[in-house]
Amino acid sequence: MSIPGAVAALAAVLCVLNLVLTFGVIRRLREHTTLLSARGRAALDNPLVEIGTPAEPFSTVTVDDVEIDGGAFTGKTTVAFFSPDCEPCREKLPRFVDYAKSLPNPRESLLVAVVGDRADGRGFIDALAPYANVVSEQPFGPLGRAFGVRMYPTVLQVEPDERNRLVVVDNDVVF
Repeated sequence: MSIPGAVAALAAVLCVLNLVLTFGVIRRLREHTTLLSARGRAALDNPLVEIGTPAEPFSTVTVDDVEIDGGAFTGKTTVAFFSPDCEPCREKLPRFVDYAKSLPNPRESLLVAVVGDRADGRGFIDALAPYANVVSEQPFGPLGRAFGVRMYPTVLQVEPDERNRLVVVDNDVVF
């Protein structure tokens, strides 16, 4: 075989090898994309606060200037987090207000954090304050930190455990 023929054969072998490796890389990228997409959907579908998570101790003040802490709730309590900047929060607010109205003693079993600028959250506060203990706080405020909330809306049901800590018993409260 002549040198130009050998070079051409070597180039052909290298091209085929390159093509095989490229197809392998593409196949692996598709697998990784599928895995990452599934992980991303799971993170969005599941609340970030897991059942069994205890709340950190907290103390805050409601919009009615009432000091409140985790010990104020002795039975099952619904704890909700809404943000006025959140479209799903605005959509769910009327149903949540109806839910609050339906509770026998909502102030004893309902705590709501309106997260963000207080002026922007005025509509949420005005709608919920007659029925619930409402706190206006910035992101990662006392309640957000206590429950580890990072997305809105988040509606949890908590109750005290044997050590009198509020523990998440439901992270998908339907109202």
